Amino acid sequence: MMLADSNSIPKPPKPWKQLTNLERSRWKDARALWRRKNQASKYKRVGRLITKIRTSLEMRPEEFAEKLEVSIITLRRWERGYGYTPSPETMQRIKKLERKS
Repeated sequence: MMLADSNSIPKPPKPWKQLTNLERSRWKDARALWRRKNQASKYKRVGRLITKIRTSLEMRPEEFAEKLEVSIITLRRWERGYGYTPSPETMQRIKKLERKS
């Protein structure tokens, strides 16, 4: 498995469509591991921001999720820093709510 430097996500040596199912599975695992290792701090930072805003507005998670027009499960994942961040549009809504707090 050829891994790129630590600043960029690992890329397979040949096009994705030419990989066997086993190779695809291994590359998906390698990329997920890279994200967990290299981007975890970004996800956790966003999660802390969202939690801080929600608590300063004294809102329950259900109310905050409804205000952002996302599911409660998505909000929980963001707050815990599980693997992805809100879309740019949702981040704008979060920033607006931050200004109100």
